[in-house]
Amino acid sequence: MDERYKLHNQSQRDTVQVRVDALLTEVESNRVRLDALLALLLNRSFGDAGLAIHGTNKDNLLTATAFSFIVAGVPKNLAAQTEIVAPAATQQAADTDCWYLLSVDAAGTITFTKGVDHATTAVIPAPPAAEAVFGAVHVSLASGATFTLGTTDFNAPNVTSTYFDSSYLTALAAIGATGITALGAFKNI
Repeated sequence: MDERYKLHNQSQRDTVQVRVDALLTEVESNRVRLDALLALLLNRSFGDAGLAIHGTNKDNLLTATAFSFIVAGVPKNLAAQTEIVAPAATQQAADTDCWYLLSVDAAGTITFTKGVDHATTAVIPAPPAAEAVFGAVHVSLASGATFTLGTTDFNAPNVTSTYFDSSYLTALAAIGATGITALGAFKNI
């Protein structure tokens, strides 16, 4: 064996082992980031759906336009939805903010995913597996108001609802509760 590559004492072996362990940790960390990016590429929407409050049933939503999406890499289309019935969910606590994510599966079934209520900065929740995010509603409560998805009107007193529809939400949702910084930069190994 070449003398340059011999480890002459336990301290040298320990140092090398620590460096190898650190490299393996970085490789795993980057694999997790790549998995999140792959999910983003294989499950996403294209274009804006025109997400808005329903005209009559104010506790429901609608999409004004059709849009395309992919689930597991397979292209699909969803017609404009004249009424998206919001399912019942856990009540949002008074004076909090919360994101409600909307996604669609390969069969065209729409899912609402409620985020965590937060007093200062609510975070977009992670979407269900194998679903394409096409929109979100940010609900902000004031003056003691509470909000229950599927029951409370999106425009009720002291309820401020802001509608977002964009495939860019997929990127935010794909990385989950810690926001954009969770994805991080790929580190050199």
